[in-house]
Amino acid sequence: MKRVKRVNWSRDPEAIREFVAMAKADGFRLSSIVSGRMVLLRYSRFLSKQFKSDLYEAGWHEFLAYKSYLADAGLSRATIRSYLSYVGSYYRLLAQATQLESISTLCGRIRTVGLPRRTWSERRRPFDSTTLAKILRIARRRGGEDYIFLLTLLYTGGRAQFYGLKVREVNFRRMEISTVVKPGKRITIPLHPALAEVLQNHLSQRPYQSLYLFRRGRDPMTRKGMQTNRQNAWRICKRIEDGGRIREPVYPHRFRKTLATIGRKAGMDPQFVQAILGHETVMATLDHYAQVDLEDVKREFARLDLLGNSNPTYPSKRARLLEELVRFAPKDREQEWSIHIEALMAIARDSAELFDPPTSHKYFRVTRRHHTTAKAAPGQTVTRVAPDLPQHLELTQEVKSQI
Repeated sequence: MKRVKRVNWSRDPEAIREFVAMAKADGFRLSSIVSGRMVLLRYSRFLSKQFKSDLYEAGWHEFLAYKSYLADAGLSRATIRSYLSYVGSYYRLLAQATQLESISTLCGRIRTVGLPRRTWSERRRPFDSTTLAKILRIARRRGGEDYIFLLTLLYTGGRAQFYGLKVREVNFRRMEISTVVKPGKRITIPLHPALAEVLQNHLSQRPYQSLYLFRRGRDPMTRKGMQTNRQNAWRICKRIEDGGRIREPVYPHRFRKTLATIGRKAGMDPQFVQAILGHETVMATLDHYAQVDLEDVKREFARLDLLGNSNPTYPSKRARLLEELVRFAPKDREQEWSIHIEALMAIARDSAELFDPPTSHKYFRVTRRHHTTAKAAPGQTVTRVAPDLPQHLELTQEVKSQI
């Protein structure tokens, strides 16, 4: 049996022991405290070797030197950003505890200009409709739980930890899923009817009994369980990627971004998408998940009338609907379908609705008599008159005013 090596944190330098204490008080997760401790140990050794200094005496010059050292070591930009973020977190906690202006200034410089910019690559993009359909088709053909888990990721916007979902956390009566995504963070999200049907069939037909929704699910409240769930989720994605020869990376978080992007395109309220993804703020949903397709931007921008001409290029609602019908042509009858659409477009083009702006209405203020009590106030009549109509064609609307 392999023995576990125990690490005595009490032998760490005083600055790092202070970081551990401040991070615990600030609510850091245990994994973040462990990672931050290791990064600060490396930074402390670098300062001692290069500058004969420590974390207390280090400043902006030493920070930039360490940043250059990490870049020369061949680390990726994301890894360098992660290391320097922990250094910045240490000085942020130290600035809160000491209220020293010099440390606050150093912390501000690290957070604003000290960290490398994020690199947005193809890995962070949502799936397009063709790739998504291919992934699900391959997973369904392979059988097993891979297809069910990928559908769970897509319909919940879940993370890799959703492989550890428990059966009791899925409420089919209330159509809700209540689970822990991170230690101490429990969320409740809606359950889509299509996913509910798939999961019910899965639970009734699977050949084993388990507390978890999937065969190898583990307790997400433990560090080992979180790691096991994440590994199993990634293995499923990589099996589909390799088996289907998909030429772009497949991993759990891309399904999360795909759900947010599809919700945005469908016109869903951003706060609804935020509730599904379990974000604390709607800005996180809009900034990092609900991405905008450049083709959609170009199509909408081409319809915009910037000069205010009498015959605007932006089509009416009826014309836009006709344009959308083009892509729904029946198979082997595209030519006939196109002829009918063109005929309808010609009718709409000749219609006055396409170019004539809606007639604006003028509202006339009606003088009210003052009343001493609310009961004595009768309903008032507001008269709305179309300016282009004769005087005898007046439109009236009864508006009850409550005083």
